[in-house]
Amino acid sequence: MTTLSRLWDIDTGKQLHIFEGHTESVTSVAFSPDNQMLASASIDKSARLWDVASGSQIQVLQGHTTYVFSVAFSPDGRTVITTSSDGTIRLWDVSSGKQGLTLQGHETTDVNSATFSPDGKTIVSTSTDGVTYERILRLWDATSGALLRSLPGHTGTLGSANFSPDGKKIVSASGDKTIRVWLLDSSEDYVLRGHTSYIWDTAFSSDGKYIVSNGEDGQRIWDATSGKLIRSLQVGANSIALSPDGKTIFLSHIGSRPGIDQVEVRNIRSGNSVRTLLSYDKDGVSGIALSPDESIIAAISDTQVLLWDIINDRLIRVLQGHEASIAAIAFSSDGKQLVSAGGLSPIKDTTVRLWDVDSGSQLCVLKGHTDYVQAAIFSPDGETIISASDDSTIRLWNAKTCEQRKVLQGHTNYVNDVDISPDGKMIASGGNDRTVRLWDATTGEQRSVLQGHTYSVFAVAFSPDGKTVISASGDGTIRLWIASIEGLLDVANAHIQRTPPLFTKEEQIRYGIDEVQ
Repeated sequence: MTTLSRLWDIDTGKQLHIFEGHTESVTSVAFSPDNQMLASASIDKSARLWDVASGSQIQVLQGHTTYVFSVAFSPDGRTVITTSSDGTIRLWDVSSGKQGLTLQGHETTDVNSATFSPDGKTIVSTSTDGVTYERILRLWDATSGALLRSLPGHTGTLGSANFSPDGKKIVSASGDKTIRVWLLDSSEDYVLRGHTSYIWDTAFSSDGKYIVSNGEDGQRIWDATSGKLIRSLQVGANSIALSPDGKTIFLSHIGSRPGIDQVEVRNIRSGNSVRTLLSYDKDGVSGIALSPDESIIAAISDTQVLLWDIINDRLIRVLQGHEASIAAIAFSSDGKQLVSAGGLSPIKDTTVRLWDVDSGSQLCVLKGHTDYVQAAIFSPDGETIISASDDSTIRLWNAKTCEQRKVLQGHTNYVNDVDISPDGKMIASGGNDRTVRLWDATTGEQRSVLQGHTYSVFAVAFSPDGKTVISASGDGTIRLWIASIEGLLDVANAHIQRTPPLFTKEEQIRYGIDEVQ
């Protein structure tokens, strides 16, 4: 789960606001009746009120002594109700943020949900009451806080409970795989059976014609009058919500894929998907790459790569295939392809993978490395892929045929990073053997071993003119190395007026050269 709440434009799919303030996972959100405010609940023991237009925080509602499970507004928008694992239901004044009534009566400490009746006079709450192991709904007077009635019947842990639009029925979900519809005027109830597993949420449509339920085995849409099952959806979702017009169902998949929060919008009658709203969790992205035309951002999210359309601010592709956390990604120079390097967790992935950016399809899997692949890049002309690995090798691959061209051997420990000069003629690498090495990109011949770092070299890069290589190490230093004869002449020309020695000791170490007398 995430500490953030996100607001989206349903028509465009654009993310409008990110509400930041909670310090632990958010468990529940609710709009005010006029849609001007948003309320959120969290396991950080607080509920918070937000201004929808600006995204700013209005109130922090504090008083619960442990996790807050649910939050809801009263029909007039003046009161917020919260439930908690401290065994209480609390009412709060929206304008002042002050706590009003505290409702106590559930025998358990975990009160799962509470909501107001349409007229605002009654509250229904759910919990897991443990003395008799009978799962009970309770009805409360919203003005006095008095317990009006208990509704036993479920035999499993209770999820949510909600009133029908006319206030004459309550629908409840349970871990006993049933939904119960309670007729408040007659004190009777009937059971809807069709789920095969735990049911978390259920609600009436705004016109009262449908009941929608969500559980471990997907969603069900029921006729609220006859109790007939109309449609089943096999979509994994954490929670559901209905649009005010009753035509649309929203299915949340928060954290259903590593690093990704997803809300799917579906038509309630047909069950067809209308739109998918996605975002990445900022804690779930470990690396990024920008396409050459700056129109797409590629982001590493555990075992997958997310491709984002920067102009339209939306996720356009999810590249899946790696079996472990991805270590590195890079675009080709024309932006049409992307290369990714396999990772170590949860299992060792020794592959390099080539992807088509437009379709998201995997073009080929490059196999040859025998250990974790730390880096992968394209040559400037896009015809070669260069990869570096913990198997102490650098490998060159034909980007068109996906065949391995050369294996560069010389490092005596893990190779952490690799780069290629702008003209495509030279490769630089850095590794745990504390060296930077230069290679001929055509022949694969090792040209230089640059020594000076006293700890592993984690990153290397060429300067734009290709004359210098920069390296970063765990010894806390960044070093510049001369990578070409032209670079050496530039340094020599700067010292031409000196008498021998031409280079100071510090410069010899800095540039990785021997003294020239």
